[in-house]
Amino acid sequence: MKIINRLLTISAISAVGIGISYRKWLDISDTLINADIKKNTTICLISDLHDFEYGKDNIVLLRAIKERKPDYVTICGDLTNSYANHTDTGIKLVKNIKNLGIPVVYVNGNHELIMSQVHPDAYKQFIKELKAYGAVILDDENYETETINFIGYTNKMKQYGKFRGIYKLSKDELSAELNKKHGNLIRKDKYNIMLAHNPVYLREYADYNADLVLSGHLHGGIVRLPFIGGIMSPQTFFGRRYSAGLYKEGSCHMYVSRGLGVHTIPLRLFNRPELAFITIKRRDS
Repeated sequence: MKIINRLLTISAISAVGIGISYRKWLDISDTLINADIKKNTTICLISDLHDFEYGKDNIVLLRAIKERKPDYVTICGDLTNSYANHTDTGIKLVKNIKNLGIPVVYVNGNHELIMSQVHPDAYKQFIKELKAYGAVILDDENYETETINFIGYTNKMKQYGKFRGIYKLSKDELSAELNKKHGNLIRKDKYNIMLAHNPVYLREYADYNADLVLSGHLHGGIVRLPFIGGIMSPQTFFGRRYSAGLYKEGSCHMYVSRGLGVHTIPLRLFNRPELAFITIKRRDS
């Protein structure tokens, strides 16, 4: 029995050690989507950085972005943590992406929402500085370019319930929230990309007629197993639904980033952090 207990202890310690080692073993992923879009477009997706750095001032991320030269960088929430003093890393990253000449489109995650409630002055300064460095902050709003219509949906705190307390978001409620400020945000003559931190509501996003949803939040499931996927995310009932990668609902695609940082549970087992590049290609090109 003592030998078994020792083996179990060693196995547990080894698993934690491996999980910790995965935290900064960066994966740069490429995904191709064929779509009815006027011009081939590459998007870099950053999500759940949580104040982490890959090299000084995130030089590793910046080099990858510079080499790939995406048309846009989208940040799908949790760039920072909910603490007042955890904003410098994210601000510097956005500043340096601006220096590369690449537009940044940003939507809040749950950690930004918590910061706005607990540390409102720090949050306002954070947003002010992001905007000063060129980030387009979308809070239930849209941002149009020549061929792309970005829609930023701010998931509300009630939508981050745990386990079977997940909030039931209806199609009508989502439409009412998105349409409240400026009317219907969908543009039929453009490719509609929705940024939404929480991927759980893909069906509702698809019903709103988004062509592509970019998301994060679930950290790839924290622990990933071959042929199963993520298993530890509370918002997927310990299942693998929407934990990471590409999904489809009707004609709507969704890409869920595994994220770049950690919080609360500081490990990633068989789950490398991800800087994602998604290329949307014209069907006839």
